[in-house]
Amino acid sequence: IKKTTEINENVIAWKTKELIFKNTNLEEVINVIENVYLVDLKYKKDDIKDLKITTTFHNQSLESVLKVICRTFNLSFKKSQNNVYIEKERKDNN
Repeated sequence: IKKTTEINENVIAWKTKELIFKNTNLEEVINVIENVYLVDLKYKKDDIKDLKITTTFHNQSLESVLKVICRTFNLSFKKSQNNVYIEKERKDNN
């Protein structure tokens, strides 16, 4: 029997503001961001269910982190009080 342990590199991210994601699904990324930045992120599960990201953020603002993620996946976000709404970018038909 071989025991392996996964190390969650984001355990103390709330303190260090260093977020490390390695082929991490976006739903998990969002959970970490919510805990670190004390914000409620709202999204449609179908919009992000198959998305994965590998990236590192070092002491960046919430807005900066969200901009990178949204640009990567053609998503957008808007803030309203302590909530942030993430959704697929709408295509203009002009």
